[in-house]
Amino acid sequence: MHAIIDADIVCFSCAIYNEPYGWEHCKNDIDSLMRRILETTGSDSYTAFLTGSNNFRYQINPEYKANRKDKTKPIYLEEARAYLVTEWGAKLSDESEADDEIAILARKLYTV
Repeated sequence: MHAIIDADIVCFSCAIYNEPYGWEHCKNDIDSLMRRILETTGSDSYTAFLTGSNNFRYQINPEYKANRKDKTKPIYLEEARAYLVTEWGAKLSDESEADDEIAILARKLYTV
């Protein structure tokens, strides 16, 4: 089984939860959550995606996600993203969001 993981969710949830506990806790939680996803799904391989900075939706609608622009990002968000890329091989999506890449890959892998 091949798991397709939205690493944005892993990254954000671990980063925000661990703000009071520090980066080491955050990193450990990322590892734990990624392993749990693989174990729970019975997967022996995976592809993890993170949303990149260049999203086509902003060209169509500059106000896309404008309601989030004043929100404070979690302290360890960038560290968590980098860790998922370097240690877990997460791929940065280009011109789209992680969930777009997930849908494209799922269609390729699981369309009969």
